[in-house]
Amino acid sequence: MFHKPHCASLPNVMGKFKKPRRSANGLTKKRIVDCVEQIDDEKILEAVYTLLNGQVANSDYELSAEDIKIINARRKAVLKGSEKTYTVAQVKKKLLKNLGK
Repeated sequence: MFHKPHCASLPNVMGKFKKPRRSANGLTKKRIVDCVEQIDDEKILEAVYTLLNGQVANSDYELSAEDIKIINARRKAVLKGSEKTYTVAQVKKKLLKNLGK
């Protein structure tokens, strides 16, 4: 039985065969790769990697014993009611007021 080869494997002879169309996703991926290849700054590359990876791996940052101690102390204060907390709406209102908007 004869199997017709995939279009991408056919030669483009005298314009007889069309090149396979690249999807919008393929074009976007190529543009991203082209941009990333031109970045020399290590911090920017790390930021791009973190953004593309979608999350920071646990091995990328670990809390020190002192950090954990501070977080636990603040958590206890919040639960006890002795630490002032703000809602997102309150923070937004105060920021906009301070920015003069």
